[in-house]
Amino acid sequence: MASWVAWTNGKPHPDEAEVRGVLSEVLPDYEFADIAVAKDIFAFYSQPLTWENLSSVLAPADGGEYELGSSGVGLLGAPPIGGAEAAPKLAERLRATGWRVYPPDVTEQVTCHTKLCDTPVPTTYTSGVARRGDLVLNYFVNSAAGPEETFISVSLQRMAPASVWPAGIVGGLVGAVLAWLVFAWASRRSAGGSGATACFAVTMLCWWGLALLGIPSSIAHLATQPHPQWHPLWEWLALPPFAPLFFLGAASAVLGLLLAAVPTRRPDGALAGTPQ
Repeated sequence: MASWVAWTNGKPHPDEAEVRGVLSEVLPDYEFADIAVAKDIFAFYSQPLTWENLSSVLAPADGGEYELGSSGVGLLGAPPIGGAEAAPKLAERLRATGWRVYPPDVTEQVTCHTKLCDTPVPTTYTSGVARRGDLVLNYFVNSAAGPEETFISVSLQRMAPASVWPAGIVGGLVGAVLAWLVFAWASRRSAGGSGATACFAVTMLCWWGLALLGIPSSIAHLATQPHPQWHPLWEWLALPPFAPLFFLGAASAVLGLLLAAVPTRRPDGALAGTPQ
């Protein structure tokens, strides 16, 4: 929550004027019409988070669509002559205008633009990322796009504010101290009882099971693709896609605290939580 607050109080994503300024530098030979401007720092299917779509965000099927927003544009239709040169020229223009260009992901395939595929077309799909200052640029080029396919798409995002990591670290430390104090209190109160202990086990299974699911896949993802900007901290815990499991653990924790708060008697007759 601390890192999310820091994110949402940072500088907004580029507006239309800033996007057009970048496009005029790196893609001066193309005309772009409608530019989609990010409506919030984080978006769910390009829309801001609201009470109306919160239930969908917390659903396993759609939770992964809550992500860092972006402003950008796509160019539809068959490319002009030299479509295969579009991606290398774009990377060259990026370098010439001060962007740090990361190695692109290039896929070679044969595609068809007709139903019977009577004329197979060699196609190169190129996706890449570049960074300049506090901006991250993602691009995609389809060298042989069809009439209703995207030839070039470009999106811009803002880098994480400088306050995100300190906020996350401080929030994590404060949370750890509070959690330890609550755990110590509940442990003393529930000594000799199995109900709160069982709830604690369920909570740890639900919460740390998320980490076991999220952290390895995030590390593998970072290792295989260039990331000038890391994913938000909560994605390392597989959130929000696995939010139901998180809330199940939270409910178990609350139940365990309630059981710990109920006075019980030790086998020797002394009240749990009372000095001997």
